[in-house]
Amino acid sequence: HDAHLFFPPKRNQVVEMFDHAYQNYMDHAYPADELMPLTCRGRVRGLEPSRGDVDDALGKFSLTLIDTLDTLVLLNKTVEFETAVRRVLSDVRLDNDIVVSVFETNIRVLGGLLGGHSMALMLKEEGHHMRWYQDELLHMAKDLGLRLLPAFNTSSGLPYPRVNLKYGVRGPETRTGTETDTCTACAGTIILEFAALSRFTGDPVFEAHARRALDFLWEKRQRNSNLVGTTINIHSGEWVRRDSGVGAGIDSYYEYLLKAYVLLGDDQFLQRFNIHYASIMKYISQPPLLLDVHIHKPLLPARTWMDSLLAFFPGLQVLKGDIRPAIETHEMLYQVTKKHNFLPEAFTTDFRVHWAQHPLRPEFAESTYFLYKMSYYLPTGRTIMDNLNRFARVPCGFAAMKDVRTGSHEDRTPAKKKTKPISLDSNRPSDATLLKTPFLCRHFFHTQAVSPIAAEDGVRFMQPYSGCSEITNDEYVRGHIALLQRGQCMFAEKARHIQKAGAIGGIVVDDNEGSSSDTAPLFQ
Repeated sequence: HDAHLFFPPKRNQVVEMFDHAYQNYMDHAYPADELMPLTCRGRVRGLEPSRGDVDDALGKFSLTLIDTLDTLVLLNKTVEFETAVRRVLSDVRLDNDIVVSVFETNIRVLGGLLGGHSMALMLKEEGHHMRWYQDELLHMAKDLGLRLLPAFNTSSGLPYPRVNLKYGVRGPETRTGTETDTCTACAGTIILEFAALSRFTGDPVFEAHARRALDFLWEKRQRNSNLVGTTINIHSGEWVRRDSGVGAGIDSYYEYLLKAYVLLGDDQFLQRFNIHYASIMKYISQPPLLLDVHIHKPLLPARTWMDSLLAFFPGLQVLKGDIRPAIETHEMLYQVTKKHNFLPEAFTTDFRVHWAQHPLRPEFAESTYFLYKMSYYLPTGRTIMDNLNRFARVPCGFAAMKDVRTGSHEDRTPAKKKTKPISLDSNRPSDATLLKTPFLCRHFFHTQAVSPIAAEDGVRFMQPYSGCSEITNDEYVRGHIALLQRGQCMFAEKARHIQKAGAIGGIVVDDNEGSSSDTAPLFQ
């Protein structure tokens, strides 16, 4: 409603962009899983050159249509939704002899079917649409759930990463079941869909398997740091990759713990999440950055770059109620977005491109939406949308970015569910640099000044303020570099206040006892 009041053209533009993507998929790709927006045809697995693991999401089950069902209702396209549901029921087969990712199939196909079922029930209750509906999508969801269950047949309860929709994981005809490792997110991102399926159908087996996998991951957390690694052996429970962060490989494990508490009301999920969260904020969060560490040596950084999947984390922090660090990390991600139009798949701590692709990921938009619901950030959402339209839009839909620096495209439309300080003067060649320096100003002026009176003037001139409120004595600041005391609010707020007062730059002074660049890599 608020968006409609203030920005009606943008609201309409969102619907127009959806129509552009959906109509091109239906016209050029359906019943294939994905649209290839540059060649204007569908991607059918086995007919196109293999893209490795990326293709594990494709199962010849019209992935994009199923993934889009609930969005149709969200955008009030109830007639199109009814047509889409009938198409899914008549056209989609789930018994294909094809090996798919358990994780992707769960969040996108099972999640899509359950989301569609929920929407169908809602519309049916309202009495205008879907009056013919008799839980058909739920029956499909249960069929799919039963096809995913064989993946959980391990001694640990952690699922195999892949399953054959027709043959499961046992035997040579499955062409899978030989894997030993899975990612933490792959095993820990099941509970929402499986629990919903159990609650809808009354069959507890799905929720039980998802809980067993989560219980095992919890038991295998590193007990000193309370962190989990990125990759785990599904038979022995040994960590294969011991780096820990909130990005690729772990991200949605944390997301599902908190959202499982929201959905199911089970305090155990919240307690586990809170213990993990305290460790994340202690070791991984280096505001505004989120840097990987080793689970056994959590004070050691594991890498010097971040991946775009961690952009979901500010939204999760809002859901938890921890607003300030959410704003801080979101601000950092927005600076990266402003620099490259999109979040590169990975970027360095000084915001250079590490991996240049951008496969149209939704995480940053979701975090922006969460912050907007807390009454911030509608403009950021508009920027995300405008950049999609300017740079990713092609005649047959929206194309993933091959390189955010050049604007080149990939022939794919991924179906997805799921800081530098701000510049004080946009005409200046570089952003204001925030330095972490010992508080030596008083000593310097007393030793260098021509007289004690001059020294006192110098000390008064050099007295830092917090910069956390509007600056009243702006005549002292205008045209100068402002000194700011660290703390009380975020760097971005300090920078905005001194910018408004006319400063050309800012130095944040840190006299916190015991803090150093060794423990805060951002300041190095």
